[in-house]
Amino acid sequence: MSDLDFQVEEGQIVSVIGPNGAGKTTLFNMITGFYHPDRGTISFDGQELAGSQPFEVTRAGIARTFQNIRLFGDMTVKENLIVAGQCRSKTSLFEAILKMPSVRRFESELDKKIVTLLGTFELIDKLNLKASALSYGEQRRLEIARALITELGSFFWTNPQQG
Repeated sequence: MSDLDFQVEEGQIVSVIGPNGAGKTTLFNMITGFYHPDRGTISFDGQELAGSQPFEVTRAGIARTFQNIRLFGDMTVKENLIVAGQCRSKTSLFEAILKMPSVRRFESELDKKIVTLLGTFELIDKLNLKASALSYGEQRRLEIARALITELGSFFWTNPQQG
């Protein structure tokens, strides 16, 4: 892939299409920090991301799912979402051990988002099931919910069915 130049405006929905080998996965791997470009820039919301590690890209507000499902199969649906949601926590180890008020507030907000997302993706009744026990379609929905919950600190997900 060379000489690619594009911009996505806030609120736009854009697709990337092309035949096998065209570089679609390479593009997403570069945006999300799995690959690093030889030259050029990748920026998001005014922040330069080229050369960033995947966890730094996630903290900046970009999350992804993979073609092959990458859930924690031995963890419950809720635990998978808790792990993903923790990337937005600003909690220190000391604060977590002492269960400071900021930790309790974050956990409460995270629990609300989990319930909302699982309701949206019709997985609320699967909350305590192991991810490996879900059907393929349910696992895909959980993976999308897990990607969305990483944005916990910067967006408020509303269930369209709730208005």
